[in-house]
Amino acid sequence: MAPVVSPVAVPDVTPVPVEAAALVSPPPPPPSVGAATVEWLAPETATDGSTLTNLAGYRIYYGTDVTRMTRKIEVKNAGVLTYVIEGLTPATYYFAVTAINVHGQESARSNAGRKIIT
Repeated sequence: MAPVVSPVAVPDVTPVPVEAAALVSPPPPPPSVGAATVEWLAPETATDGSTLTNLAGYRIYYGTDVTRMTRKIEVKNAGVLTYVIEGLTPATYYFAVTAINVHGQESARSNAGRKIIT
């Protein structure tokens, strides 16, 4: 004797036209992030022209407006002359570097460099 199979009840379903289904799109992907490598030369002289003997490190200033580079990174090792800044969202970024001596005195900013993150 064959097993008895109960019929499966199918609820009323309203079909969605293909055109309407095409209007539903997936969410946009998260914004991409990029990185910038900042490089500089170590200063050899102090602002008064004397040999620089008390260099402690650097500050990297950056931002998306060359006149307002408000983000900063402390590099507390005078031997480091390259730094990679990661996590930059798409924009044009500007970068400048200053030197810091052991007394915390800071040089004037370097000329600004720029990188476009896409």
